[in-house]
Amino acid sequence: YSSCKDLSIIYTDLVAGQHAVYPEFFLHDGYLFKGTCLCLPSTSLREEVIRELHSGGAAGHFGRDKTIAMVEYRYY
Repeated sequence: YSSCKDLSIIYTDLVAGQHAVYPEFFLHDGYLFKGTCLCLPSTSLREEVIRELHSGGAAGHFGRDKTIAMVEYRYY
């Protein structure tokens, strides 16, 4: 998270103990969450999650809009 352009400031502030600045975010076992959603850093992990939800596993191919909705429901 510390090198992610989207989440580095939030992560760094939480690690420094500045929880009041971002009350909706928290760290658990080194992972960053917003509410109940796992935050995905801007890395190949984010791309893999999108790819998997789009066409992999038992989900089948849902198309762009449904894939985006599934990602936004589960992850931040």
